[in-house]
Amino acid sequence: MLGMDLLGLIASMATVVSGLGWVLDRNAKRFQDLQLESTAALTKVIGKMETVEKNLTELRIYLPHHYVTKEELIMHIEGEKVWHASMDQRLEDIRQEISSLRDWRHHSS
Repeated sequence: MLGMDLLGLIASMATVVSGLGWVLDRNAKRFQDLQLESTAALTKVIGKMETVEKNLTELRIYLPHHYVTKEELIMHIEGEKVWHASMDQRLEDIRQEISSLRDWRHHSS
């Protein structure tokens, strides 16, 4: 009887150890899958970061060659103000000439 109990105990322990090994193996595989997924996601993020870095570098090179400085923009705006003031004065002169021609025309009729 003692032999049978011992044999049953050993069989039960073997089943538990086997089941535990199976659970540990399954969990290890899940962990490896998660690590692979995490590594793939991290690789994608690094790739996107490299793309952003490349775009920023290209932008830093492009901007100075295709846009004006703040000082150049201010000078352009000031030039536009002068041009508009000159045009306003010319239009005012033309209005005055038209007005005086109308007055002269009415007086001579």
